Amino acid sequence: MILRLLNTSASVSADQLSQIAAALQVYVGQVAAAWGLDAPTIALGSAGQDPADWVMTLTDTTDEPGDLGYHDDLSVPNALIQVQEILGYNGGSGILQGGMGNPAVSAVCAHEAAEMLVDPLATMYVPLLGSSSQVAMEVCDPVQGDAYDINGVSVSDFCLPGWFLNIGKADYLGLAKGSTLNKGGYYVLKAPDGSTSSVMGESVRGLWLKRAIRHRRRS
Repeated sequence: MILRLLNTSASVSADQLSQIAAALQVYVGQVAAAWGLDAPTIALGSAGQDPADWVMTLTDTTDEPGDLGYHDDLSVPNALIQVQEILGYNGGSGILQGGMGNPAVSAVCAHEAAEMLVDPLATMYVPLLGSSSQVAMEVCDPVQGDAYDINGVSVSDFCLPGWFLNIGKADYLGLAKGSTLNKGGYYVLKAPDGSTSSVMGESVRGLWLKRAIRHRRRS
């Protein structure tokens, strides 16, 4: 399985893209190990691309204003990273490092890569303990306000199976407590009637929120 990074953004240099790719290769290995999955191989560009390859496109074109990134529910998983939305979010961010609570472009890439790996078609829900509703299997959303570095490149924290089961360690950084939301996190609920709603943590600013809900309603 190959996940290709296709850069069409004038703001992300070839060197920065290579650094993101190298960090993502380590990162998806961590996510895969935590979830008992096979890690994809991170590759650059579209040359010789197989139609079965997953694709993550970094773009300066805004498909949905206010969204920083999303992965889509097509037959082959793909993600769009809206670079200008990220750089302008909440006063500005960076390519490889965020700041002041802002995610870096690399952290949004990591967020979407992790969620593509665990829920490739953006269709999975699991029962929320203590509730008649189900929670979307989006592994970065509840802890999306937290990040860590891989070789100087910022990547997103992610939930472990324990978050959804409310047992054991809940997230990679060990900051979440059971099935709870960290500052800046959220999750999408599906009620028994199929309707969706969002539950937000402290000081959430809508990162990835609208597109996630929109895709959940299509699933």
